[in-house]
Amino acid sequence: GGFLTLLALGLLAQNELYTILQKAGATPRKGLGLVLGAAIYTAVFLGYITLTPLLAYIAIIWAGILISLLTRPTKIPAWIIQFSTFFGVAYIPFMLSFFLALTPYHSHGDSLLGLWQAIWIIAATKFTDVGGLVIGIPFGKHKIDPQVSPAKSLEGCLGGLLFSVIVGAGLALAFQSFGIPFISWQRAAISRSSCRS
Repeated sequence: GGFLTLLALGLLAQNELYTILQKAGATPRKGLGLVLGAAIYTAVFLGYITLTPLLAYIAIIWAGILISLLTRPTKIPAWIIQFSTFFGVAYIPFMLSFFLALTPYHSHGDSLLGLWQAIWIIAATKFTDVGGLVIGIPFGKHKIDPQVSPAKSLEGCLGGLLFSVIVGAGLALAFQSFGIPFISWQRAAISRSSCRS
């Protein structure tokens, strides 16, 4: 169930990225990209692909390239448009597969804890966006940086923080009630607030 949740969230995010790239003029092969993404998730989870230190170094370099894109947030580089299918696979499935590497399918003992931790991180982070939309759209009056992101507001940021804290603490409580060893709901709430501020 945890694997299927991560798989569904990852493929939805990848499909959304392809839609954004299409609006920018790219022509990604969505079907191929999503099949490759699903194959990466499945292979990592089943242990057919082991994320070695070399892949970790590649991921660090790739993360640096992605962060460098923030220097021109309103412009999509030509190489992303040209290689949009590959970019979608490398950006989401490759990077997200490190979450699945926390808990391979064939491990023993409390090894599934890593998978629950990954779900917690993704859900609490995603609800930052949800809170930002739910609070920011109707109540957002104080814009943060209209040139970079016209919709982002201080009220939306605070709403995102609140939703993230609630979901993070709620999931921690739910995990504990099902006997999954996890951090306390208080610590989960503090972790979310400190991570997002």
